[in-house]
Amino acid sequence: TLTSSSTHAGAAAQGAFVKILKPRADTPAEIVSMQRNVLRDFEMTARVRQALDGCEGLTAVRPIACFPDELAIVTGEAVGPILSDVLVRGAAGWPRPSVVRELSRLLNRVGTWLKAAQAALPEGRQVDRAAMRTYLDRRLAELETTGVIRLTASGRDAIERYRDRLLLDVSVEGLRSVWIHADFCPENIITRGDEVTVLDFMMAKTGTAYHDLAHLFMHLE
Repeated sequence: TLTSSSTHAGAAAQGAFVKILKPRADTPAEIVSMQRNVLRDFEMTARVRQALDGCEGLTAVRPIACFPDELAIVTGEAVGPILSDVLVRGAAGWPRPSVVRELSRLLNRVGTWLKAAQAALPEGRQVDRAAMRTYLDRRLAELETTGVIRLTASGRDAIERYRDRLLLDVSVEGLRSVWIHADFCPENIITRGDEVTVLDFMMAKTGTAYHDLAHLFMHLE
């Protein structure tokens, strides 16, 4: 849930947003888990904003206050349209070449934000290939057993062979661990000119340099 308000500092008005999380279940364990998530989101927002302080036009929303007991976070306002709205409005139908060039420039700037964040928030360890296989096995098993359209045995075999080939081909540097947003989608990105502001760091963790890029590409498709 997002609400907004404004405060005045001298002659300038500063907008603020309140994000209130809703637990999936009304149980003590779920509430405690959500309180941790609220605190993590707030602390990571502050960390990312500070890390990108020297990167002109690339930032996170300004953290103002955190109220874990109320499952609430207060942040400064990020001025500009959400990237998903820009893409839907600009890329609908057959966009003119000038529109395509502008959207490409904008997405290049979003990529610059991601590269800057990965550089400013370094992680030193390598990604464990066996752990990646285990994670993907679990997700493939879910696709075999849930949903209206399910993954077939032959489909799973083809995906696993493709996965194993990629893991053999990728270099050690390619599996270097980096900071990832983990939900790097157009709904969490606000743009204005060359300014890019990213929201919602609750899921941030470590992963490969390809994770956020692939996630964004999936949403663009």
